[in-house]
Amino acid sequence: MAELLKTAGFGIEKIKTNSVLVQVPCYRIDVMHQVDLVEDVAIAYGYNNIEPFWRDLSTTGYARPEQRMVNTARELMVGLGFQEILTYTMSRPENLFARMNLPGITGLADCLVEIANPKVATMTCLRNWLLPSLLEFLSNNQSIEFPQKIFELGKVTVLDDSKETKTRDEEVLASLVTHPSANFSEIKSALDAFFMNLGLTWQIETSTHPTFIEGRSGKVVANESTVGVIGEISPLVLGYWKLENPAAAFEINIQKILSLKMQ
Repeated sequence: MAELLKTAGFGIEKIKTNSVLVQVPCYRIDVMHQVDLVEDVAIAYGYNNIEPFWRDLSTTGYARPEQRMVNTARELMVGLGFQEILTYTMSRPENLFARMNLPGITGLADCLVEIANPKVATMTCLRNWLLPSLLEFLSNNQSIEFPQKIFELGKVTVLDDSKETKTRDEEVLASLVTHPSANFSEIKSALDAFFMNLGLTWQIETSTHPTFIEGRSGKVVANESTVGVIGEISPLVLGYWKLENPAAAFEINIQKILSLKMQ
């Protein structure tokens, strides 16, 4: 070790059984820690001369069930011809409510986690659902050729008084198709293939949702448990986002689906 340090240009003041006292030249201002000495020793010895040592581990790591479910969902959506996007978890109330044709945005403290000191006017709260993020993505990328088939697997934040932080994060999958002839049947076919590959039975229960066209939307119910929504986007909502082509979408809760799979 001492010889390698000398080769690297260091002075040796004292050699002990398990340590070496090194004198660093005044011009080596880049040496600030013992790790820097280790690096120079490795260079002097030659990286190609170092033989890797594989430690025997008594255990093998693996992904948590939640992460395995997310990975499976991602692979299924890609296999169905959808392209994954990634958007910010922060948003603003206007995007989550007004532009989605949802009732007034008063009393946000009751349903949103607001940011106390936002740095940007467009990021003042944490999103509580994913579909607005997909529509914003399309609104900002209207030069892209159609058809567009996109999805996002991401976290949303909802209020939960039972938690220490009074909030909880949920893993959600949202998907959207848009082109001149996009319709409810197309997005339903994709969701049907998704559940079929997971081995879950599902159905659509008729319901109304301001974001979707009345009569062309419903609740997504799997094994008698509501896990999301599906429908054709309302022309009013498309107008808010300045989108010209029809669109259909669904949003489902991945954590609820995992719970059903584990039953």
